Amino acid sequence: MARFRRKSCCALIALALAVFIITVILKSLSPEDNNFGSQFALRLIPPSRQMEQDNKAVVSAKPAQMIPAEKADRMENEMQGFPEPNYNVHAFYYVWYGNPQFNGKYVHWDHLLLPHWDPKVASGYPSGRHQPPDDIGANFYPALGPYSSRDPMVLEEHMRQLRTAAVGVLAVSWYPRSMKDDNGEEIDNLLPLVLDAADKYQLKIWKPSCFL
Repeated sequence: MARFRRKSCCALIALALAVFIITVILKSLSPEDNNFGSQFALRLIPPSRQMEQDNKAVVSAKPAQMIPAEKADRMENEMQGFPEPNYNVHAFYYVWYGNPQFNGKYVHWDHLLLPHWDPKVASGYPSGRHQPPDDIGANFYPALGPYSSRDPMVLEEHMRQLRTAAVGVLAVSWYPRSMKDDNGEEIDNLLPLVLDAADKYQLKIWKPSCFL
């Protein structure tokens, strides 16, 4: 009888040890460590570990980037809806505007209030500067708001509008390097962006007007 009890105890201990070892092995499994298939493996991973792996997958995922060929095809399809640029039609294009987002302040939108030439008449009107964004130095308020000429999206939209109107050539007002008007900033380093945006829509830049 005692011998039977010893055998039973040994069998129970061996069974408990086997269960413990199997449990440890199963808990340490991950989808990369097993050959049981992804669904079975995922059920073996504790919920907390599975959530961590899902979060890592989301963080490491990179947004899909548009292939240049696809972008070119889309641009070509868009161009087909535009009229052909008429290189006999010129339009003046000024690149001296700025706002706090791109320039740190309003540029040219806050132009000085122009006084009347008769001092007696001028005395009856306010003086100082325009106060953007509601009060700007222009007779008409732009649909894009008081934009910055350094905003790539604004340049893109302007070129698209010009191409839609069949304008073919832009006459760009320009100051040489280290020069600017009394109300603006240097714009010489902005010209390459304008040239690239115009070229994208097959627009030409006429010899810029140089104020000396």
